[in-house]
Amino acid sequence: MAGYDDGSDASDRIRGYIDRLGDRIEGWVCHSGQKTVRCRIDDRDIPVPATLYRADVRDAGWGDGFCGFYIDTPPDLRDGQFHSFSLEVPGYSGFTFPDCPGQILLGIPAFAINLLHPDETEACREFWRTHLTLETGQPVDVTDLGFDFMTKTGLTLVIRAHERVVGFSLLEPKRLSGYRHVAVLRIALLKPYRHRGLGRHLLQATLEQAGVSGYRRIELTVNVNNRAARRLYDRFGFLEEGLLREHYFDGHHYADEWIMARCLAMDNQ
Repeated sequence: MAGYDDGSDASDRIRGYIDRLGDRIEGWVCHSGQKTVRCRIDDRDIPVPATLYRADVRDAGWGDGFCGFYIDTPPDLRDGQFHSFSLEVPGYSGFTFPDCPGQILLGIPAFAINLLHPDETEACREFWRTHLTLETGQPVDVTDLGFDFMTKTGLTLVIRAHERVVGFSLLEPKRLSGYRHVAVLRIALLKPYRHRGLGRHLLQATLEQAGVSGYRRIELTVNVNNRAARRLYDRFGFLEEGLLREHYFDGHHYADEWIMARCLAMDNQ
């Protein structure tokens, strides 16, 4: 769980976070006043109370935990397109939710999944440029960072929407004799395209391609804080096999990662 503190003093202090952006928006806000958030999508205002119980917020020492909210977006706006978006806390005009975008994708966009062509290096770089910029909040130059690895090793599938690559999966085989039936899975989606079922479709297509390509075992690691990814892998039959302590470093903090795997040969037993 993450949070944001606006730095004000005592009773004026406010914290909050958006946990999910999609057709349902979820988050929390903690302060001393009446807890309400106001969502604006295009020309529609949607005010909702922020009084749902959040044990994780309470356990972090931020209030009594009755500060959660969710917003179900209007069904007629779920057209697979981007819409202008803002989320505000009435009475706290100086507060901004961290990572709150100016646009939000509603509904499921038209998409296609296919194998990445070896000559599409520039498409890989553009994906990573956008992905890392969205994740870090800063422009990222990937020219010399070697992100064309997707075209040089393993088997890569890409998912396209809105005339661009919005996600990929890479099956990277192990090279040593005796392990060549094993592939390590990497998968990523641009932040605006998450929570819409695209990851599920991409993972399904990847596992089908893995079977066709003769792999028997698919391995991956997943950050213990990434509960959404963990639920997805659980649904697809991946099993937890261990814990890698302080395995991931984001530039500021270390995090543990689960080791998970699925044996495709067991699917037909």
